[in-house]
Amino acid sequence: MAKKKDEAVTASFHFLQRTREVSDGKRISVPFTIGEFDRLCNKISGLKPLDLSDPQVADRVRFRFMAPLGPITRINERTAFGQFESSYWGHSYENTEKGTISAESISLRPFFYLMYLADDGVIYVGAQYLGLFGGYSALQNTLRDFLGSPVDIRSHAIRLGAAAYKDARPIAISIEISNRGKSPAHHGTIGTRTAVVFKKASRDDGFEAAVAQRVYPALDHGRAAVKNAVAGLMNESDLMTIDESDIEDATIIALVGKKRKTIHLIEAGSVATRFHLEVDRKSNGHPVAAQTQEAMLATLKDEILGRRR
Repeated sequence: MAKKKDEAVTASFHFLQRTREVSDGKRISVPFTIGEFDRLCNKISGLKPLDLSDPQVADRVRFRFMAPLGPITRINERTAFGQFESSYWGHSYENTEKGTISAESISLRPFFYLMYLADDGVIYVGAQYLGLFGGYSALQNTLRDFLGSPVDIRSHAIRLGAAAYKDARPIAISIEISNRGKSPAHHGTIGTRTAVVFKKASRDDGFEAAVAQRVYPALDHGRAAVKNAVAGLMNESDLMTIDESDIEDATIIALVGKKRKTIHLIEAGSVATRFHLEVDRKSNGHPVAAQTQEAMLATLKDEILGRRR
């Protein structure tokens, strides 16, 4: 039996806010109500499976204008937890059980999401990821359509800056490097991929200070700044020399109090911070629903709402 992949389970968080124009381009917030949240949850509960044999429906899923939504559970008056599917297509591949999968075929992977109607009338949405897979865009497009007047509803990504990690004591930085080569002959090729772990060696080696002073502040200035800071730190060590453009991913393992925390420095395809979820995986590789719900609720309460008060 093949060994099960140990892919990280993470979640990004966002909030949907409705506004309307009052004068001269000025807009004011129009809070969502409990009644509207009820109707949204009831609409999702009553959905029938999408007819993907309909070309128009298939294209809306294919291009992520909408996401197939599965079962939804109402946790309380303001909170709901459900399942959605994210679509993948565009290149053919061989499957050991099904044979050749065509480029036009739509592959759907299941993920969980959390919705919370805050007191100020915005709806927080958490979207789960598994490794590199997942996708918030189709989910938010679907929810905005269901809520009505999508042009008046905006989605805002939540990203934590340097201040959020002031109490996080770094233990190690894990970096994934992809060297595709710089010559024209290597353009577009996959290249080699290497994982490097840069660890704190001793109590007084300066590792914690270097991360706190150089890497954490870069979180406030975007992806390029983070890559530059990580590459600079690595190049000054005795470990190896790397080009910042070769850095595909970087995470910090840190201690907050006595609790171990994973900080995702580079957010692939999104400006939203990915929060690590400590959950078990089932035999099919996907996370356990009850644990994911609990972990997403805790993250929303502690990492999102707790910081915005």
